[in-house]
Amino acid sequence: MTVEAPVFEEPAVPVDPARGPLDWVRKNLFNTWYNTLLTVALGGLLGSALVTLLRGLLGADFEIIRVNLRLFMIGQFPADQLWRPWAATYLIAVLIGSVGGSLAAGAQDRAREAGLPYTATPFRQVLWRFWPIIALVSVILAFTTTPAPALLPRRRRRGQSVPAGHAPPVERVLRGHRVDAEPRRIH
Repeated sequence: MTVEAPVFEEPAVPVDPARGPLDWVRKNLFNTWYNTLLTVALGGLLGSALVTLLRGLLGADFEIIRVNLRLFMIGQFPADQLWRPWAATYLIAVLIGSVGGSLAAGAQDRAREAGLPYTATPFRQVLWRFWPIIALVSVILAFTTTPAPALLPRRRRRGQSVPAGHAPPVERVLRGHRVDAEPRRIH
């Protein structure tokens, strides 16, 4: 004897195009008195934290970071051995790029074998995924006078040294020299 369970289908809720974000806010955030109280209290707390954060960031003097950037970046690593962290950084970047390219090619091959369409990840989505790294690099480059010399140091012959004032900004910072042209006092 076979018993079939009845299938219940939920009725489709008609979508009202006139409803917008305000209706959603009213329905989900202000539907009861305690939800209203929580929404207002947490909104005020969040607004206060945001104002305090912006006031601190915009009014801060970042000279101490600029002066100690070498210490923050590499600690007390010897200046004549800086080629080692740079070589490791370049090697890691090459390895990450190679592994990423190989994973993407493998995914494309597996999708083709399974008969599925393969679409590459849009650039916007890649930016959305890696925005913390991009933001970190941007902040670090903001502490240099100009980003291009910081990224592309000048080539010089073996044994030839460049005076401190003529080296690229990141190299000057890594050597322990100040980046800005005119001396400023820290209060």
